[in-house]
Amino acid sequence: MSVLHADLDVSDIENLQLQKEQHKKNIEGMNEAITKFRKKQRHLEDEEANILKQKEEIINMMRFQKKTREERQSRVDMRRRLLEDLFQEDDVESSTRKAG
Repeated sequence: MSVLHADLDVSDIENLQLQKEQHKKNIEGMNEAITKFRKKQRHLEDEEANILKQKEEIINMMRFQKKTREERQSRVDMRRRLLEDLFQEDDVESSTRKAG
């Protein structure tokens, strides 16, 4: 093996070692990025869960308010019919008295 050939082998080995170190650094950087992305994903998933919970609470509140409004309207309608019935009875009694 010639000295020139040995120098090339050493140079190649050093070059490959530098590439290897650069690849290791790149991999470390990628792993850090993956960790950051996973944390961000967990944070976004937590936000999504909170938003869905708030949405469900709003829907439940709206349903409760609608039910309450319908119950109130039902009571108002019932009282209105009762008053109408009472007025009709008064009108019938008045008419009967006037006719009689």
